[in-house]
Amino acid sequence: MAGDLKGNLQEAAALLKSTAADLLHAGERGQYSSNDILADMERSKQLRHDVLPNDWCDSPSLDIVIEVYSASIECRKCYVKHAMIASGVPHATATRYLQRLIAKGWILKSATGSDRRKVHLAPSSRTSDLVGEWLTQRSRDLMALGSNGADRPPVFENDSR
Repeated sequence: MAGDLKGNLQEAAALLKSTAADLLHAGERGQYSSNDILADMERSKQLRHDVLPNDWCDSPSLDIVIEVYSASIECRKCYVKHAMIASGVPHATATRYLQRLIAKGWILKSATGSDRRKVHLAPSSRTSDLVGEWLTQRSRDLMALGSNGADRPPVFENDSR
């Protein structure tokens, strides 16, 4: 069961990355109007606020959660250093955000073997569930935006009025 869920979440994440890349390239070719792209960005922002906890909606927290979650579904270890880099903010600020996520139970930490200074991070089951739901809904949104009965995104006309 856990393997199936992990596989489904990996597929959803891959689809999300692929669809986002397709949308980006379509936008570069002028196939989407600015209004279409801005509307999609707004839907994405609204979905984040609807599905994810309020304390993740600031960028450093969400960046940390995404890094830890990504590492878990890719079966790689996530050290504190990785989360700090992913946050994109100074070390002291990233430390505060990470400590807040750990204190609220969103991120779990565990010391490695004999070296207690090295700490692995992992998403809690609640975090995995929420991020999985968010990825699934976001991939559906992107598929709906990109579906026109073919395996390529639709071509939108310019909204120059």
